[in-house]
Amino acid sequence: MATCSLWIVIFALSVFAPGSPGQELDICRRHHPWGEFQPGAWKLVRVFTETLDEQGLVTGTSTADTRTTLLQMDDRGITLEVATTVEVAGKRFEAEPQTLDQGYWGQMETQTLRPVKTSPTRITIGEQTVDCQVQELEIVGANTRTVSKVYFSDDVMPRILRRESVTTTLDGEEKLGETSVEVIALDMPFRVLSEIQSTAHVRTVNRYPRGSTFTLAVTSGEVPGGVVSHWSKELDRTGRIVRRSALELVDYGLEGAQVRTGLFGRPRRRHTPRIPRP
Repeated sequence: MATCSLWIVIFALSVFAPGSPGQELDICRRHHPWGEFQPGAWKLVRVFTETLDEQGLVTGTSTADTRTTLLQMDDRGITLEVATTVEVAGKRFEAEPQTLDQGYWGQMETQTLRPVKTSPTRITIGEQTVDCQVQELEIVGANTRTVSKVYFSDDVMPRILRRESVTTTLDGEEKLGETSVEVIALDMPFRVLSEIQSTAHVRTVNRYPRGSTFTLAVTSGEVPGGVVSHWSKELDRTGRIVRRSALELVDYGLEGAQVRTGLFGRPRRRHTPRIPRP
């Protein structure tokens, strides 16, 4: 379950890190869903998961509460703390908090980032045409290579509008997976806790040798980490649904902020101060 919770965090991450000498990447912290918030910003989400058998009947359920806190941020990337409590069959299990260090491009410390080029382009989202940039790059690890194209804009939320990635073995002989992330709607009203916010709807498709995962998400630039809701289904190689889940935002704000109570003593949303944009 801890691995699943980390996937929830990584799902929302847009990515960057310093490139090779003489090369620069145009994406920086302001394009990241945590990048415009101060250390101490946090969010709490709840994920409901069902496991299905070959007849499509539910054989197991679980609920996971995951609190993610931004610990620090510098030119290289971010550090998040992820704490999860899982409830299965009426029993609650609390995992040890985990720390996740990641560059803005999603690469870990053991991986090498190789920027290829950046070029202007234009994409259409619904009825809106958006001028943006496309960044091509490679992330090389000990055993894998991921080639990506990331489409981003300084003027539209979310900043990352599309990402297409293919992961192979180092020699390129075997495809290990491919991912497509695409914003499919902009400026959509969505109730986030006690208020309606302007959000974007994002479709993510992960394909791998053993199956695939399809996810629809709602993201808000006002919430640390971006994602406020998502619905996901996992299929095996035959196309049968083996698992499905739904995520909801429980709360967000700053660590240590005073809780203001509302009607019936329920906590009101705590606004997280954002770092002013230069």
